Amino acid sequence: MPTPSMFNFDESDLMMFEPERVEEVLRAHPAIYVNHLMMARHLDAWALRLVEQPIGDAEGRSNAEGFAEGLREVAAHLRQGDYAPGGGFYDQT
Repeated sequence: MPTPSMFNFDESDLMMFEPERVEEVLRAHPAIYVNHLMMARHLDAWALRLVEQPIGDAEGRSNAEGFAEGLREVAAHLRQGDYAPGGGFYDQT
């Protein structure tokens, strides 16, 4: 079961945040919404690492190439079940 910290995020960064909508989704699809929160947390951490250590510098790739690689890695994690219960990222949360 998710910890309450999973629900702590800065709503001011969201373009169309509606607490009522989130409550509705959480009631109707709790497992899916919690899964999305977990993926969002992983992506936030990844983005922070990219800011702290830009991809283009050390490995000779452009930022666009690094971004594309990141998207492919997220797709791979989704396909591998890493964000599902029992998956590596899910269990870390």
